[in-house]
Amino acid sequence: MSGMTETAYERLKNEWLHRRGLLTKADVSVLARKDTFAKRLKGFLTAAYWKREKLIRSSDVVLGLVFKEWHGSPAETGNYFRDWILFSPSAEISENPQILLKVADTLLKGESERPKDKVLRRFHDALFKPLADAAYLQVPSEKTDGKLIYLSVVERPYDINDGFRLGVYPFLMNPSVSKEIVLLPSPFWPEEERKAFSEGKNPFVKGDNK
Repeated sequence: MSGMTETAYERLKNEWLHRRGLLTKADVSVLARKDTFAKRLKGFLTAAYWKREKLIRSSDVVLGLVFKEWHGSPAETGNYFRDWILFSPSAEISENPQILLKVADTLLKGESERPKDKVLRRFHDALFKPLADAAYLQVPSEKTDGKLIYLSVVERPYDINDGFRLGVYPFLMNPSVSKEIVLLPSPFWPEEERKAFSEGKNPFVKGDNK
């Protein structure tokens, strides 16, 4: 993967700004992971769960890099995948996600080097401990060439795993509402991008949509 297809991202952004005002109650329920009893049971005790619908209805789209995933026993994860995601509110990053690829590569190479500095150690643990929590945790600037990039760990239900693989995906964000980002599944993408994804391609990455 060498870069993002800007046209696809712009199309997605524009369509989402139009579509979010027309979302049905059922649409929001699916996006907010409230469409089954098991999903409601999973999240109803968390603050993020109760803010999720407002987040979705007022969200912007950013491209994030899912660069690591983990799934332990059902007792540990509740039959969810855990995804480590790099993203940024900067349009420059969403339009050039190869920046995130370089940062992820740098971060993963440092697994054996647990820092002594408390702040850096907290970030290291969030990156490498399988049950760690992270939401808008800023990546140390020395790892990003000074660019503002965040790390979040997101739980993804099994039923959003069809065709899912590590790579660049759209996420919904509104940090003024919630310190959570929400995966925007392919059924909510423009038709051209849905078609590419169904064929095993990533429509937001140059060189992966031919």
